[in-house]
Amino acid sequence: MLVWIGPASNLVFFDDCCSHALGSVINYFDIKTATESEDDFDWSILCCSRVVGCACPDDATLAEFRGLDDDRQESGFNSLSGMYSPHCGLENVKLSWTGPEYMRHVLKHNNVDLPDEAFSVLRLFLLYDWHTKNLYENLANDDDVDVRQFVISFDRLRRQARQECLRSTELSNVECDRLWDSHYAAIVAKFDAGNDLKW
Repeated sequence: MLVWIGPASNLVFFDDCCSHALGSVINYFDIKTATESEDDFDWSILCCSRVVGCACPDDATLAEFRGLDDDRQESGFNSLSGMYSPHCGLENVKLSWTGPEYMRHVLKHNNVDLPDEAFSVLRLFLLYDWHTKNLYENLANDDDVDVRQFVISFDRLRRQARQECLRSTELSNVECDRLWDSHYAAIVAKFDAGNDLKW
């Protein structure tokens, strides 16, 4: 994920770990005691999205931990549809809080002129269980079916870009400025995202 902060010389590439942490509440703790006590573990740092307000599908990633979810005892939340109407659309469900979800809210709040599909991709590419395992189909609607291929393509491109960045050396300020001027500035201008963003 590329995020621009401040002048062009501060163009920063966040790898997966950093982009997922954007918008997360991060708890700093003493490494020595972190392994000794589960109380210090920060459950708010997530690497993928989950639909909340309904039962976790049996085939979901890390489904073995669904027993830790207190909502499983609540009748309104323990079915596959939970608090949602069937086929209400993934735009209308609540997802666990992730960096891309936060970024989506920031961009919408700042009236960045991206197509609806781009906002959907930003929100849904971390919902791996939906786009790779076909889970949550009971909540998806026709718009979600239409955007799924964009989500899959974006996730594939993001993974390839991450691998290339991990293999390459860090860009100098001059190289960042050149990349900004030759490529990203036009994209930012096209979607009216060149102003200071309100976070």
